[in-house]
Amino acid sequence: MEFMLACQTALKYFEKVDNDTGLYSIRDVGDRWVFSGGSKKPTVFYGKQAIAIKKDGEGILPFHLFDERNWELLDHAKDIEVPEEFQIK
Repeated sequence: MEFMLACQTALKYFEKVDNDTGLYSIRDVGDRWVFSGGSKKPTVFYGKQAIAIKKDGEGILPFHLFDERNWELLDHAKDIEVPEEFQIK
């Protein structure tokens, strides 16, 4: 999957599920990108999770922080600047 299409897919997910207005962060963890959504007037949702989109696929996967393997992935992740069209508005 192309990066910009993955951003669009992630934003649509967060708009629908959490009423977010943009992407808060993007991280490259190797075989997938990890996305977090947000909005200008944030509401605290305890347990709100990030999602992952595989680079070689189209599916959206949950990215649970309570999974120790995911913490390891984040420790070595590369931060990616959120493209302007997907930033929080």
